[in-house]
Amino acid sequence: MKIEENAFDRVALILTEISVRGKIGLISDNNVMKIYGEKILSQLKQLGNVEVIIVDQNSVESSFNLGKKFILEGFDFIVGLGGGKVLDVGKFSSYIAKKFYISLPTTLANDGIASPVSVLNDEGKRHRSLGSKMPDVIIIDTKVMGNSPKELLKAGIGDTISNYTALMDWKLAVRKGKETMNDFAWLMSQNSLNALLETRYDELNDKFIRVLCDSLVISGLAMSFAGTSRPVSGSEHLFSHALDRYGKKNNIHGLQVALGTITILKLIDEDYSTLLEYLKCFEVNINPVKLGIDFEDFSKALLKAKEMRPDRYTVLNELVIEEMDLQKIYKELVEEL
Repeated sequence: MKIEENAFDRVALILTEISVRGKIGLISDNNVMKIYGEKILSQLKQLGNVEVIIVDQNSVESSFNLGKKFILEGFDFIVGLGGGKVLDVGKFSSYIAKKFYISLPTTLANDGIASPVSVLNDEGKRHRSLGSKMPDVIIIDTKVMGNSPKELLKAGIGDTISNYTALMDWKLAVRKGKETMNDFAWLMSQNSLNALLETRYDELNDKFIRVLCDSLVISGLAMSFAGTSRPVSGSEHLFSHALDRYGKKNNIHGLQVALGTITILKLIDEDYSTLLEYLKCFEVNINPVKLGIDFEDFSKALLKAKEMRPDRYTVLNELVIEEMDLQKIYKELVEEL
C-alpha cells in the first residue's frame, strides 16, 4: 500500500517493483477517466496490453459478467480507478475471476477502500453487501483526495465516526451470545476511530487527509481480520440501509451512518457530545431536514432498521421505540445540527 502525495504519477514504477506485467483491465467511469484516465492509462500501457472498461452500474449481475469476461479473455491484472461504486465492482469481479486486483481510489467517502466487502445492487435495486476480496495493491494519492469534492471527505469522516456504535453493538451481541469477538479486529476499528478523534486539525488540509486515509484503510482491514463487517457496521448502518430502501432522498452513505450514530446514542441516552462536536468542527452536515429526510422517512427507517439484517444483533433488538420518542429525537436533531 502506498499513501503519498502525487502517487498517481508513480503508478508504473510502483507496479513494476512488484512485477505487474501482462494483460490489464482498467475499470473506471467516464467522469474519472476524463480527469485521471490519460495519466493512468499511459503508465499502464508501459506494463502490457490495456483494455478500458467503463462501469455505468454497480449491479450484482453486471459484476458477475465482468468477472466472467476476465476469465474467458485471459486478463492477468485488474485495476480499479474511481470512487466507491467502481472499486466495489472491481473488488467483486476480480474476486469472481480470481485475478490480482489493484485499487486506485479517487475519493475517501467510506471504508470500502481496503475492505473485503462489495456493496452492489440486486435486480430490485436493493443494496447487497457481498464478500469479495481486499485489493492486492492500494495506491492512494493524497493530492487527488484533496481535490475531490469536500462532501465526500466529510462522508469519510462520518463513516469512521460510525465505528463508535458499531463496536458498541458488537460488544452487546457478544454479551448476548449472538456473536464471537475478534479482539484484534475490534482493536483495529477502535484505533481507526481514535486516530481520527485525536487529531488536532480543524480543516480538511493535506495532513488531515493522510489521517483520514489511514483511518479508513484500518477500518477496512478490521473487516478482513474479523471475516465480517461487524467491526464497522452496527445499528447505525442498518438505519442507513433502511433509509436507502424506504426513503425518498438518496444521501451519501457516510452522512447517513453519522446521522444514525447520533440518533442511536440519543435513543439509548448515551453521551454523544464528543462525536457531535467533532462532526461540527468539520461541518459534516447530518441535519435530517438538510439531508432531505422528513420525519416519516426517519421514523420508518428506525422502525424497519433491524429487518435489514435479521442475523445482526444490535441495540435495536432491545429497544421498544415509541413514536413520541422519535418525534422528540427528530426535533432535537434538527435543532442541534
